[in-house]
Amino acid sequence: MALGRALLCAAVALTFATFAPSANAVPTTFTFVSGHAVITASAGATLIVSDVVDLDGSFVDFDTSPVEITDFVFSIGTSAPISMLTPYGGYDTFVIESALLTPGTGFSSSGLFVGGTEYSVTMGPIDVDAEYSASDSTLTNPPASNIPISFTNPNLNATVDANLVTFEMVGITLGVIPALPGETSPLVVKGDITFVGIIPEPTTGLLVGMGLFGLGLGRKRSLRKSFSHC
Repeated sequence: MALGRALLCAAVALTFATFAPSANAVPTTFTFVSGHAVITASAGATLIVSDVVDLDGSFVDFDTSPVEITDFVFSIGTSAPISMLTPYGGYDTFVIESALLTPGTGFSSSGLFVGGTEYSVTMGPIDVDAEYSASDSTLTNPPASNIPISFTNPNLNATVDANLVTFEMVGITLGVIPALPGETSPLVVKGDITFVGIIPEPTTGLLVGMGLFGLGLGRKRSLRKSFSHC
């Protein structure tokens, strides 16, 4: 009899563990509301491009237990023509045609709560696939159209303000353009990205999941009441 009761209590304990919520929170998905990227392009110590372009949407999955960004996609659409501060390789106008930022192979992140509603997150690697165009107002050089550039950022620091749902990532290398004829340094294109998101309304699937979780809690209470003497 004692052995039977012990086995029954073990089964009840296993049932409680099955229905108990995970210690880690489920990452929250923030969908795009607005955002921008401060774009710079430098050849050595010379600043060639400095402008602000709009982000073009996407999302961030953010968790506070533990603090991490588990997934994200950032996209930059076609920018307006950007006048170069100084010509580079004979070109004086620069256009970002597109840029897509996604987690690279082996992506991971870790973060810390730094006070208020702010978190600091280190993350990487981050892959960037982009295209640019350039033109020469003197028509000396042929137009450069939809030239692909890509780069993998091994590590990056992000700041997350969970109250404003704002994510800021500074110093992302969008790509490196090999030195054009007449230049001695490659053109390094960087972006400081600010993403503003919002938590979408609960979907039917989420509501169903909450209902099933409620049923699990009810079952757990019932089992606890029945075997409180274990």
